[in-house]
Order: sequence, then structure tokens, then C-alpha cells
Amino acid sequence: MFNKNNISGLSHTTADELSYAVNKLKPNNALSNLTEYFLKAEKNYDINAVILLSIACLESNYGLSKLAKDKNNLFGIDARDSLQGKPNFGKDFETKEACIDHAGHRLGMQYLKRDSKADWRYCDGKQDIYSVGKKWCSKTSWADSVISVATRLEKAIEDYRGRETVDYKRKYEDLKSKVKVLIKELENEVK
Repeated sequence: MFNKNNISGLSHTTADELSYAVNKLKPNNALSNLTEYFLKAEKNYDINAVILLSIACLESNYGLSKLAKDKNNLFGIDARDSLQGKPNFGKDFETKEACIDHAGHRLGMQYLKRDSKADWRYCDGKQDIYSVGKKWCSKTSWADSVISVATRLEKAIEDYRGRETVDYKRKYEDLKSKVKVLIKELENEVK
């Protein structure tokens, strides 16, 4: 689903799987209804949706941070330590969906690929989360934290995939048929 050494590429997940996983990690979050946008960013910018969602979980406390609520900023974009407490702390987005698209673009098209307009973001061809982390966040443990969230999301997705889906209508019809057969057998024995 994700590779810490190459954060581009497909996660091979669905919006329902991602929603389930986020809800399992943090019930009452503000991200589970946005998972289709993480998958859209994955498709558009070749940035793994599990990694992208993990970054949003970490940076916005699952969409519940002040920055996420006040500015729709799920990724701590432009929330430099030196601007803490100032009005220009963190970029303001019209919607959370716009923020996801922006972060996907920034990671996929500026960190993993060279963009002359943002050359300082380019990770010199490296596509691992540690190289991205050195440029994304001032905390040295950031990449390990992203990997921790991604690993927990991946485990929840595996749990979701392993759940037995029960078709109760079919199960009812099967039991109903078996009961009919048993009734006929009993009737034949009584005769």
C-alpha cells in the first residue's frame, strides 16, 4: 500500500478502505469523508494516497486542528515555526479538498520532480519519506511519525479487507430452503 522509500505510486486502496482506516485510528475525525480526494491526488500527482493521508492525519490531528478548522489547512502548509501565533501562520484554503489537491501537487510535482518555480523543494531525485521530511518539516522525527501513521492505516485497511462480508439476505434464503427440506423430511417420516 505504501513504501517509505518511494512515496509515489498507487496505494491500491479504495475510498471506503481509507475511510474505515481513518475512523479506526481516530473516531470522530474530519478526514474520513474526504478520502476520495486523497485518491484523486494520488492519480493526478503520483503521490501515494496512504502517505498523503498519513501526512494530513499527522499535521492536522486528523482534520481537527485549529489550522484545519480555521483555514482548511490539513498539511501545515506554510505554517513555519517562526510565524506561530501570527495571522499569516499557515496558508488559507477555500476548501479542504483544495488543500488536499495543493499538497498532492506540491509533493508530487515539486518535491519528487523538479519545478523551476519551486526548485528549493526538490529532493534531488530522492523519493523516500525521509528526504521529503527534511524539506517539509523542521522536526527530525517527522518522517518516522508519518510512517507510524501510515503503518497503522495499512493495518486497518488489511483488517477491513479481511472482514467477512455477510450477505444476510442470501443467508436467510439458504436457511429458509434448508428448513423447507427438513420439514418435508419430517413429514415423510411421520407418514
